[in-house]
Amino acid sequence: MKNYYKVLGVSTNADEKAIKKAYKQLAVKFHPDKNPDNQHAHDKFAEINEAYQVLSDPNKRANYDFLTSVDVSALEHAFAATAETPQQKAQPKPKPPPPVFKQKVPYKPGKFIYAVIAGAVGIMLLIGSFVYFMGKIASEHNYEIAVAAYNAGNYSDANYYLGIALGHNDENSDALFLAGLMAEDHDEAFQKALTYYNEAISFAEKPVDVGFYKKRGFLCLKLERYDDAFSDFEKVLLQIPNDADALNSCGDILLYQKQQFEKAKGTYEKVLSVFPNDFKALLGKGIALQKTGEMQAAKELIEQSLEVNPQSPAAVYFLGVNSLEYEQDTSKTCQLWHLADSLGGIPGLKGEIGRVCN
Repeated sequence: MKNYYKVLGVSTNADEKAIKKAYKQLAVKFHPDKNPDNQHAHDKFAEINEAYQVLSDPNKRANYDFLTSVDVSALEHAFAATAETPQQKAQPKPKPPPPVFKQKVPYKPGKFIYAVIAGAVGIMLLIGSFVYFMGKIASEHNYEIAVAAYNAGNYSDANYYLGIALGHNDENSDALFLAGLMAEDHDEAFQKALTYYNEAISFAEKPVDVGFYKKRGFLCLKLERYDDAFSDFEKVLLQIPNDADALNSCGDILLYQKQQFEKAKGTYEKVLSVFPNDFKALLGKGIALQKTGEMQAAKELIEQSLEVNPQSPAAVYFLGVNSLEYEQDTSKTCQLWHLADSLGGIPGLKGEIGRVCN
């Protein structure tokens, strides 16, 4: 077994700060980016990461120290102490006493068999625990390499090391989540990404990181699985009640898909109570007010949203809707809609311009 303390150049009683400092110094020295054509440096960098993953984690370090604590020399000394010396061998042996014949006791093989089975099961459990522990260490090590490759834009290497990480431990939630990110953002394989996110959340320690729920929620929006998305954003809000992304996403689902306008307004108001200039909340609440016939209040909020984002085609478009339905100013509506059309991003707007303005 590798001597991780020797790899990092620290003593066995080094504290967490000393281990971290040694790791950073060695990682900078042997980083592949600084040694692009040096295979030794690449191998050394991997070895340093492996050592740090174990020694920086108190539980992993304790298990490692236990596994490396067997004192072989002490065992050899104890064995030698029980062996006969040449002088002892040279002395005459006393004659054994005459045998005493006793009545035979019937042999009961059952207890012996049970003892053998129990011992074998214990050994198998010990070996299984060791293999599982080492598998988790290997999985975390390869996951860290995959993260570094992913952040550097090297997706083929990231995918390769992720495969190794999940091969060692297919319940590594962080590796599963990264696999989902790559499937969604790089490969645009949305169903595959959703499967990875589901597995990552099912194996993650509780409470689950809100980032897992949030990312899966946004993916569900892409897949038009609005109820699932709403459920994920609600889970985010259980841990972070004022998360603007989750609140705005819930508001949009209530507004556009469920058409529950009063609930949508209340959701956007929660955002605005903490972030009064949040563009999405201002525009969303303005549109919800339009839907409930509160046109003057809607106009004020939509105008406020345009102050935050003057280039928003949606805000310009709905301000035109307000002019048409509330002010009944067709000329102003057409002017605003032509501006929104020039900014782009409003499906079917040209048809509405043709119907209202010509």
